[in-house]
Amino acid sequence: MAKPQRIKNEAELLAWARAWVPKQPSGSVIGLRGVLGAGKTAFVRACMHALGGRPTDVSSPTYVVVHSYELNHSKFKNIVHIDGYRLKAGSHVELGLEQYDGAPETLTFVEWPERFIGLKFNAVISFEIGKGTERTLRIQNEQRHVSDS
Repeated sequence: MAKPQRIKNEAELLAWARAWVPKQPSGSVIGLRGVLGAGKTAFVRACMHALGGRPTDVSSPTYVVVHSYELNHSKFKNIVHIDGYRLKAGSHVELGLEQYDGAPETLTFVEWPERFIGLKFNAVISFEIGKGTERTLRIQNEQRHVSDS
């Protein structure tokens, strides 16, 4: 596990995303763990901004499950944002969400990754709430199933 990253505000989150997200391989699936309000969607918004997209387009997919955003970036043409909060463990297969696993020119973010049994994640980021707007991000950069952790 990488050293925890302390993020004090959205400007720092954007700066960190600008450094981190371009290093991710095309087709990556990134799990996002944290309680409601921990900053998972804010992180996707920062990544969208870091890749030249419109961060104001990003909203939580809690009720629709999946949002897909097009990008004009040399490496990533799409960001997919999936929220498993309302899903039962394993139901992503019935919904066809495994199609995003390794999708070319796509960066996929999955909130509540523990509900996606059998899906491999390139990294899992845990968000911990601190004082005020402060968050701590813990990154596990291992390609394995979340249920193996």
